[in-house]
Amino acid sequence: MKQKKEEGNRIYFYLGMFFMLLQVLVITRNGTDYLNFIWFCNFAPLLFAFAFFLKNTQFIKALINVALIPDILFLIDFFSSWLFNFGIFGQVQPYFQENFIYIATTVLLHIPAFLALALTYKIKPKIKTLIYSAYLVIAIYLVTLLFSPSTSYYNYIYSTRPGYIHPNIPYMIITLLWPLIVFLALVLPAQAIQFWINKKCLKQNTP
Repeated sequence: MKQKKEEGNRIYFYLGMFFMLLQVLVITRNGTDYLNFIWFCNFAPLLFAFAFFLKNTQFIKALINVALIPDILFLIDFFSSWLFNFGIFGQVQPYFQENFIYIATTVLLHIPAFLALALTYKIKPKIKTLIYSAYLVIAIYLVTLLFSPSTSYYNYIYSTRPGYIHPNIPYMIITLLWPLIVFLALVLPAQAIQFWINKKCLKQNTP
């Protein structure tokens, strides 16, 4: 039992180190483009690293709640743009004009939620997970409002990317309701996915 716990602690440490190295890679990629760090995906590796170092599984699962669906959508859009020259959000992604390191880092930025889920899927998400997720969504919202220009589209709070799909409503409404929209459209479904995977795993392991 003790050996199994020590092995689990090592895995948490190694994955935490991987996320820290990924964050360093992101810093190198971004260079002096400091505003780029306002994107959640650009600082998510650091949050995952801390969560794994602390072995706080519910905080890890809260981060998964916020990152999972955006990561899925990004990767679908990325590979559809790459393989079929078709962007699901209205345009082909512009990353292919960059160098290999930039492209590879961008893709790696969108896998932390999957790695974290692969390690914690046997742990049931709780109400505490949703509370942590809500705090995280509010923090992202406030950081974006305070530090990004109102003409920007960081975290899609003020607007969408030029030329991409745009909702047929005044974007000010989305700006005001962004935390609620994200919680209902991203966090709750991701929590449900985690809960379903956990339940499925327990059911399969039950004799």
